[in-house]
Amino acid sequence: MKDDSNVSWPWVLGLTALAYALTGWLALRLAFPPSYAAPLYPPAGIALAAAWVYGRPALAAVALGAIGVNLGLSAARGQVDLSALGVPLAVGIGATLQAAIGCALVRRFVAQPLTLAQRWPVRRPRPVAGRVEAQAASIGSSEIARIGNQRMIIPGHLKCP
Repeated sequence: MKDDSNVSWPWVLGLTALAYALTGWLALRLAFPPSYAAPLYPPAGIALAAAWVYGRPALAAVALGAIGVNLGLSAARGQVDLSALGVPLAVGIGATLQAAIGCALVRRFVAQPLTLAQRWPVRRPRPVAGRVEAQAASIGSSEIARIGNQRMIIPGHLKCP
C-alpha cells in the first residue's frame, strides 16, 4: 500500500465506497436463496485494487462500502434494530482486513515494480492467499453465527443453528 499526497482523498473515499457498495449489491442479486452468499463477489477485487493504488485511506472506504452493503441487506430482511449492527460492522472489518492483507501479500510475493513485460512476476507462490481470505471471511460468518440470524455452513462443514 502506498499513500500519495497528490490525490484528492474525499473523491477516493467516496468513489471507492460507492463502487464497493454498488457492485456488492449487484453481486448479492446472484446469491441463491435462502443464502446471502454470492458465488462471485467483485467488491473484493475493487477493495484490493483501491488499497493497492491509494493506500490506507482507501481501506476506510472499503469498510464503509462493506458496512453499507450489509446494512442494506439487514434492512431488506427487516432487521433494523440496534442489535443488527454487529453483523455489518464485523463484515466491514473482515473486508478491510482482506484488502489490507491481500495488499501486503502482493507486496511480499510479487516482484516490484509490477510490469507486464515479465513472464511470471511471482517470486515464491505460496498457498497463503486462500487461507487469509477464508480467515477474513470467517470474521463476518462468526458474527452471523453468534447472533444466530440464519442457518449457515461455515468452513469445516459445521452447521450453526
